[in-house]
Amino acid sequence: MNDKKRIPWNKGKKGLQTAWNKGTPTREETKRKLSQANLKDNPGYQALHAWVRKWGGTADYCEMADGTCKGKYEWSNISHKYKRDLNDYQQLCSSHHGKFDNAYRRKEKRADIAHLKAAKVYADLSYATKRKVGSVLVKDGRIIGCGYNGTIAGTDNTCEYIDDNGELKTLPNVIHSELNAIIFSLKSGILLEGSCIYITHSPCYECAKVILQAGITSVIYGEKTKHDDALEYLRKNKVKVRQLDIVI
Repeated sequence: MNDKKRIPWNKGKKGLQTAWNKGTPTREETKRKLSQANLKDNPGYQALHAWVRKWGGTADYCEMADGTCKGKYEWSNISHKYKRDLNDYQQLCSSHHGKFDNAYRRKEKRADIAHLKAAKVYADLSYATKRKVGSVLVKDGRIIGCGYNGTIAGTDNTCEYIDDNGELKTLPNVIHSELNAIIFSLKSGILLEGSCIYITHSPCYECAKVILQAGITSVIYGEKTKHDDALEYLRKNKVKVRQLDIVI
């Protein structure tokens, strides 16, 4: 029997509890096996796990409990970013794997809600009457850009007009919040590759094209609009799209 002291899952910390900061790093044998691999950068989820199984072998140990767990063992990605990093994988039993993933998702959802609320704050700055839309760009958990729908800086802030039928219409010189956020970031020299955009409303088709071209890989929105074609276009081009149904 292993005489090493087992590390409790939640010892000294609420929420996300990890083994790598509790003295149980990935074993040297595992690192050695994985170092022999040859895989392109930024592989997909399935390809990456196939790579780990090929070079690391079948998981047969739980590194979060010093191997004392019983049951099925699995490879776990620590950062949930699925990058090729030899320090980013551990073998866990199914129980600890589930606890880790659930804790990570709870933390991730809290961050999603905070960023979408931030987008709503920027939307409130819009001079538009018909619909106020805000966007926030996030990379590595940090806000790198923001914007709201409105006219070009330094020009008249009027966003709508009333047509001959008495209907409120948006002026053609109004820039959508997604474009304003992207332009703001690019003007500041910030690369958007791999970032996520949070939008109070789902994007239109034109904005979807710019989102894809800018290298943004994830779109999270609050209220759904009529532009289902834009969401389908993003999904077909491997951009993750998700609605966060909360009151903001």
